[in-house]
Amino acid sequence: MRVAGRKSRSHTPPTPPVPLMVSWQFRHAGFSLQAVIPAGSNATVYIPCSPDAGITESGTPLPAGTGEAGDLTDKGWKDGYRILDVASGTWRFDAR
Repeated sequence: MRVAGRKSRSHTPPTPPVPLMVSWQFRHAGFSLQAVIPAGSNATVYIPCSPDAGITESGTPLPAGTGEAGDLTDKGWKDGYRILDVASGTWRFDAR
């Protein structure tokens, strides 16, 4: 789900058998997104940010550049978004 012109949003689309949950918020210091991806699924996450933004996942900085780190693959930055592929689980991203 791409975000444009909104301050916050929470969404649970009907995805059988277990729903996907996404919530995000623009704050003074940046952008936060939390996603719960059901077991056996994966997702592509778009983080709105500048190319040099510091991004963390659950407080741990993402490595610089593209590449794979466990259940997360950094696809790089394009058109105002950092693009991440993630496996099932709970994810919390912050961009500053």
